[in-house]
Amino acid sequence: MNRLIIILYLIAPAISFAQYDVSVGKVHIGILNTKSMFPPLPNISFIYPTQSSIAIDYSLFTIKGCVSNINFPEKEIVKIKLNENKPQIDTLKKSDLCPPNSLYFSRTISLREGENTVEIIANNISGVITREVSINNHKPEKSIALIIGNSKYPGKAKLDNPVNDAIDMAKLLNTRLNFREEDIFLRLDLSKEDMDFEIAQFAEKIENYQVIIFYYAGHGMEIRNKNYLIPIDGIPQSETLNDSTNIRIRNKCVDLDKLIENLEQSNASVNLIILDACRNNPFIKSGLRSVKGTGGLGTSSPTTSSIAYSTQAKSTVEDGTGRNSLYTETLLQYLPSPGLTLGAIFQKITDEVFRKSIGDQRPYNFTTNHGSFIFLPK
Repeated sequence: MNRLIIILYLIAPAISFAQYDVSVGKVHIGILNTKSMFPPLPNISFIYPTQSSIAIDYSLFTIKGCVSNINFPEKEIVKIKLNENKPQIDTLKKSDLCPPNSLYFSRTISLREGENTVEIIANNISGVITREVSINNHKPEKSIALIIGNSKYPGKAKLDNPVNDAIDMAKLLNTRLNFREEDIFLRLDLSKEDMDFEIAQFAEKIENYQVIIFYYAGHGMEIRNKNYLIPIDGIPQSETLNDSTNIRIRNKCVDLDKLIENLEQSNASVNLIILDACRNNPFIKSGLRSVKGTGGLGTSSPTTSSIAYSTQAKSTVEDGTGRNSLYTETLLQYLPSPGLTLGAIFQKITDEVFRKSIGDQRPYNFTTNHGSFIFLPK
């Protein structure tokens, strides 16, 4: 009997051996599966960074990781490619930082300012694998802030929360928004003389800063279409109200328009004024029945500043029963939002305060060209 034996090798990710036994009167096929001749593709894992997208504020960056399934002892390498540059070879080595049967790589690279892409490329006989990480080298803007909280008003005009609001705001800027401690000027319970002095000193400091924040918590109101921030000694206890009284009140308060004018003398990229200052009318609470004002702030229209008011024009809000006012509580929650623009952050704050107050309080935001500014990149 004549027999024809055909042996066929199939080259594929998994290889099979097929034997065809052909004889007169019968055909039978046997397929024998064997282990693949090819190893798995390389596996790349990062020790640092641990996320595929990060933001940093320095140029020299060290990327570290582990590679397994290389299987070429004489070519234990990976290629590291930064942006459009030619890939650089990094020799793999053993390290306790990697699991067994994995090898370690580490490379310090110099990042450009802004977005960077780093690719790690490893290959073996089965093919090539690439992993990449996005790194935003965001050099923080030089930032400065003056934060004032006035609580110790006389009599019934006293407020519980502004000092807490100011303290917590200063802490947030330092710990979450990368403001240096020495560039945060926290001032509490200021008289008219003290407020004038601190604002004048602040205006002299801001020239070389790119981000300027002025935050005020306390009483504030509009008198005859002018907005005023009220120092702790700016509230008369008992006077007959008339035009001369209003003049004396205005002389004891801080003119918001003049403050804005002082701050706008800088060439800052961002000039942000946050006013949690529309508390209930302090003059009524201190026994005065009326005053030629609304109890709340009106709206100012600065040239290059953005202003965030804790409520809409000519409205007042309660001080709050917790540690912070509703507005500052929400501000502290949303201001350090990674990847969100300033405009988006304050819109979230507005929506959330309006929701929590069941429609009683709607913050108002006046933004110039700062709406696209991002405090914290993703």
